[in-house]
Amino acid sequence: MEKLLSFLFRNSVMRPQIGFAGTDKVGKLWLPGVRQMPGERVVELMGLPFKGCTQLAFESWWKPVGGQQGEICWFGLDIDKHDNEHVDLIEWAGEFVRQQPVSMVRTSCGGLGLHMIWVLNRPIACDNHSAGPLVKRLCAPYKHTVEEHGIEVCQANRRMFWLVGGKNETIHESDYVVELGDTIPELRSGNLNSAPTLNVTPSIQRYIDLLQERKVLGQVGVKNPVYVGDAVTALRSIGERVETRSSMRGNGQTNGYVDIEEHRISLWSYADGHVIWNFDDIGAMFNED
Repeated sequence: MEKLLSFLFRNSVMRPQIGFAGTDKVGKLWLPGVRQMPGERVVELMGLPFKGCTQLAFESWWKPVGGQQGEICWFGLDIDKHDNEHVDLIEWAGEFVRQQPVSMVRTSCGGLGLHMIWVLNRPIACDNHSAGPLVKRLCAPYKHTVEEHGIEVCQANRRMFWLVGGKNETIHESDYVVELGDTIPELRSGNLNSAPTLNVTPSIQRYIDLLQERKVLGQVGVKNPVYVGDAVTALRSIGERVETRSSMRGNGQTNGYVDIEEHRISLWSYADGHVIWNFDDIGAMFNED
């Protein structure tokens, strides 16, 4: 399981959302879940036979999922054998991956169905509510392609994939990753809340201009995934004091956010677990009519 999680979430510094189920494959424990669970109960449920994960990663396993920032790290299609009795799905998958790039293909718990998986080159920022629609949009063109080959897709949405505990095995694995612009064009910059314009004060805009000039930000929205090392370097270059636990050796991977509001801009770091720099345009706030 650890090797699978490392493969699927290799571009994230957050914790994969993992799950545990009984032989009926009904999930009994999700980490993180809707609410916290006593530690002894968690330990008990982690011994269940089926183990898996969703496409998402969050800041903590131990806090309710509703209050956390998250990321979509991969997406996949669930293809059941009973929907495709006329096809040897494993043989079909072998032919398909010679024609179309796929990050990973694994057999399902029964050994006859498929989990087809595509890893994102850069995680997409989300929260518990926005994740579902985004995952569905990511899956849509791939579902269409597979169905054009005469294969019925059972699930193409946000869900728990049971990856370990049955007759699961990897039948294809590659280094292929999906570029965001190939799936949802407006997310090419990695921005969940992209918008043509953002109403900010001139002082806030100067910081945005700096971060765009230094290639920290692309098109901006309210919440903007960034590589903290580049943001810190840019801010320090103009005399801003920024302290962080981050080693700043993350090779450009997303490990924080720049949050932008009309009168405020702030930098939030995963490594620190809190805002490490902010600017409030107090003058503009008091000068408003």
